[in-house]
Amino acid sequence: MTVKLTKGDYSVSIPTDRVDEELKNKLITLTIATGTSSQSSGKKATKVVDLLRITHQYSIKGYITNVDTASTAYNDTGGSSNLTAKEIKDNLKTIVEGGGQSGGVVTMTYESDSIEGYIESVVFTNVARDYPSTTTTDAVKYEVQIIFIKGESAV
Repeated sequence: MTVKLTKGDYSVSIPTDRVDEELKNKLITLTIATGTSSQSSGKKATKVVDLLRITHQYSIKGYITNVDTASTAYNDTGGSSNLTAKEIKDNLKTIVEGGGQSGGVVTMTYESDSIEGYIESVVFTNVARDYPSTTTTDAVKYEVQIIFIKGESAV
């Protein structure tokens, strides 16, 4: 499973271990007080107001690998064919920081759907590994956790 994030001239595909999709509805709850004179009749039911203030959020857990020209389907940007894990990480940071554009949304491609929204946070973990002596291009260099909020600009 792969998630692709694109903004402006930058595009990064992240092989993923896990993608959690969460819909969170912000409800207003009203707990009705019971007076001392009517406590014997029991508690009153909580009242709920549903204004459909729904946040659609994706939590993405994946990884960035060192790649060669044969592996560019996993990580690419601007047509480059040979990117290191550090360059891929830097490209993802550039997307989070605006992708060289003022404003605008990030497009996430997931399960064949293009979803527009914003990256709320990214956490990179530099993974210490003993790399094999033979050249390998799919050894994990960074674990990455991304929070992506589906939505449109309010301005």
